Amino acid sequence: MTEDIVLSRGLIRTGKEEVLSFLKSIFNQQDTNSIKFELLDASMGFFNENEAQILLYLQIYEGGEKRELHIESLFMNMHGNSWFISRIFGISYSPEEHSKFFKPFLDEST
Repeated sequence: MTEDIVLSRGLIRTGKEEVLSFLKSIFNQQDTNSIKFELLDASMGFFNENEAQILLYLQIYEGGEKRELHIESLFMNMHGNSWFISRIFGISYSPEEHSKFFKPFLDEST
């Protein structure tokens, strides 16, 4: 099952070995040593007994300075007695930028 890994951020990588090799090359670079992630919050919801979704809210730091808030969505499927990630979707979140689009839908009184 894990041989079917696909990573499609920028360039598409397929297969377990190709994806692992790509990730190792990214995280072995010198400049990534100054990047840190802080988990701010996490929430999970079940669609049914075999499917769930996890949202991770991460603050990214570079050289000790705050860079961006990042949200990672993990879609999970139960296979046997274990949960496996079937899909990952991540977005950068800037409250100021997003409020431009969502402000008309927000109730100002709350």
